[in-house]
Amino acid sequence: MTRRILVYKENEIYYVSQEFNGDKAEMQRFKKSENVPLNSNWEEIILLFDSVKNLNDFKECVRIAELKFNYDNENLFEMDEMPKWEEIWMVIGGKLKLYSIYGEINYYDNMGMAK
Repeated sequence: MTRRILVYKENEIYYVSQEFNGDKAEMQRFKKSENVPLNSNWEEIILLFDSVKNLNDFKECVRIAELKFNYDNENLFEMDEMPKWEEIWMVIGGKLKLYSIYGEINYYDNMGMAK
């Protein structure tokens, strides 16, 4: 199942969520059952982060995502560099976007340059 973390950058500090493992559809395929403990697919989680304006907004969205995954609410990790993970989803321009996959930058600006 896909391993994802959520990141918000402010003042050269990366605020990082706990790992989100898979989603409802992935778990249903993996367990070959409709009855799984996850309540949301990843597309629904992405939409939660629309219009995130600050760190407090990000923290609240992470808290809601944790609830939808039936995870305990954990404090964000504070890091001085971008972590490496299977998938990193980062708030960019008020939206949650896929930033990197296995350390390879996946997010590009309007001119096609990796950000």
